[in-house]
Amino acid sequence: MPSLTRREQDLLHRYRRFYLDLVEGRRLPETDAQRHFLEVAAGRLPPVTEHERLWVRWRRIIRERDVRAIKRQIGSGEPSSSLAITGRVDAHHRG
Repeated sequence: MPSLTRREQDLLHRYRRFYLDLVEGRRLPETDAQRHFLEVAAGRLPPVTEHERLWVRWRRIIRERDVRAIKRQIGSGEPSSSLAITGRVDAHHRG
């Protein structure tokens, strides 16, 4: 996925803390727009505003980046989760 546009970066820089405080419950919604933003953030409504579209896009970028990082760790010789679950390495992971 392409990176954020300059406009999106500027908005994120300016409002990221506000978005996070709202979504994480450190700030209560005071307006209908903020309540709608929370519904979008929870995945119950589609994004309509520029802020909502940015939130959805930014969270998707973060999620995809995290998945790529996990895949790199697993691909770099890290034992699979089956070791932690079963206490043994699956046959296809043996060297």
